[in-house]
Amino acid sequence: MNNGIDTFHLKGGVIDGQTRTLDSLFTSVSGSDNEWVRYRDDRHRKSAEKWEYVNDQYSGECVDPGKIERYVPRKVTAEPQEDYEERIGGIAAPTEFPFLVDSFAGMSEAAERNTRIMLSPEGSSEGFGNSKEAGTVGYKLFENTDGDGTNWSPFWSRFDNRIIRYFEMWVLVEGIITEANDETGLQRTLKEPHLRLIDPVSVTNTRYKGGKLVEAVVEHYADVRTSITENPARRKRWTVYTLDGWATLEERKVKGKDTEIRFIADGEYAYYDSSDRTNGNRCLPLFRTTLPMDRFVSYQAARRQNSILKKESE
Repeated sequence: MNNGIDTFHLKGGVIDGQTRTLDSLFTSVSGSDNEWVRYRDDRHRKSAEKWEYVNDQYSGECVDPGKIERYVPRKVTAEPQEDYEERIGGIAAPTEFPFLVDSFAGMSEAAERNTRIMLSPEGSSEGFGNSKEAGTVGYKLFENTDGDGTNWSPFWSRFDNRIIRYFEMWVLVEGIITEANDETGLQRTLKEPHLRLIDPVSVTNTRYKGGKLVEAVVEHYADVRTSITENPARRKRWTVYTLDGWATLEERKVKGKDTEIRFIADGEYAYYDSSDRTNGNRCLPLFRTTLPMDRFVSYQAARRQNSILKKESE
């Protein structure tokens, strides 16, 4: 899997040893103190293998050399290894499950085209402005929803496909606030907000208070090269979201031990669950969405497809 994040970006923050805003949570020197970022909550422990299973069946990775033994196991007592390798050598990934997912995603996308989207209260100058008027925040959001050039419709098409696969998806809101002081006082301007899709397998730990999400950990990977001439290197990272801000920690190899987890960057923000900050409550910029079904139907459909895969391999 792609660890669930579409080109995850850090915005702002300070690096290695500089002044930090979340000192009470994170340690920059002693990696052992940060081992808690590896914790997995009950939701993740229960569903992570199913999400991976569904993704492998949808993407066709179930027949990749490194994974096919899980989905089409060798008959140990009755099948020599060379016969098994010959049997799986010509297997093609079934298409029934991807077709099912794509069909439902297409129906959802068709319904969305008929939905009126309002980014500002009607007749009001507040909000993001007219999405068809160049230069407004709404226009920028529609034209470049994820910050990487994907506009509004393709972005939500991807969301539809993934939530049907996993029955759960997360969306991260990124907004840049600039502040400046002049003779009229403090000025606050919202520039180019973006949305990021995060697969549920990447949200490894969450904490709720009074039914409200107050902390979350997102696991991801980063290419740490500074030049194309360097040997490719990916490092595991965790970004922790609280009501006051975010901080990112990174797994590094160190002498005398296998790995150590170190603080690398952080930033502050203030998000509210209402446009009225006076009466609104602080919230995370991370939102969870689930399908209104108690049964993980896509997982059952993926297992059904795997039964077909095993049968066709005989």
